[in-house]
Amino acid sequence: MAPLAMRVVDFYDGTSGGLDVRILGLPIQRKRGPELVEGEVFRYLAEIPWVPHAILVNPQLQWREVDERRVEVATGVQGKRVAVKLTFDEHGYISETRAERPRLEAANAMTSWIGSYSDYREVSGVLIPTRGEVAWQLPTGLFTYWRGEIVSLELTSR
Repeated sequence: MAPLAMRVVDFYDGTSGGLDVRILGLPIQRKRGPELVEGEVFRYLAEIPWVPHAILVNPQLQWREVDERRVEVATGVQGKRVAVKLTFDEHGYISETRAERPRLEAANAMTSWIGSYSDYREVSGVLIPTRGEVAWQLPTGLFTYWRGEIVSLELTSR
């Protein structure tokens, strides 16, 4: 199957979260509401490898060293602590993100959520991983629900 042009916009505006997905310009999914906030904050933390300079302007992030290859980054939202562990490879690049988080499709059961990042390159003047995968660790095994290649980077603010 040939690659498809996909645009995904995740956001958190301080009170509500949202997700818009379009394939070939056609709307595929649109969600809004306060119930999405925690998931959007998890995504924000896990996507730090794609927007590394975001950490410089966010004083609300809390950092803790886990061991010589991992750190935990956390923040608070809706009275809850949201945390993601970042694993660094031998070159100092973030190669994996991991968190225990509620899974909407499983009645919010806490589930291991794993992101893998590779093929770091300079894109639009920023060194980022250009390949990634995101998966849930289900009782039946690893379920990869997103796999992609980053070909451009455009930063916008709301």
